[in-house]
Amino acid sequence: MERATRRTFKSIVNELLRRGLAAGSPPAAREHRFVVKASSCGFLPGIDPLKLNQMVDDAEINAAIHSLRRKQTHS
Repeated sequence: MERATRRTFKSIVNELLRRGLAAGSPPAAREHRFVVKASSCGFLPGIDPLKLNQMVDDAEINAAIHSLRRKQTHS
């Protein structure tokens, strides 16, 4: 919290962003519309799409264990 105004850093940054965006001029008109062409890239060899959720679960468990160990060493 910023001491002089008793506001959080986040609220100050948000206000400054809003002011800056409101003060700016509108973007110039584009001559050509930008179009993204989608293409199927697939997965790299060795990546099983059915196991992606398991990888996320494992990463979350490892992060929780690491966090608990840090708390134990700092107590």
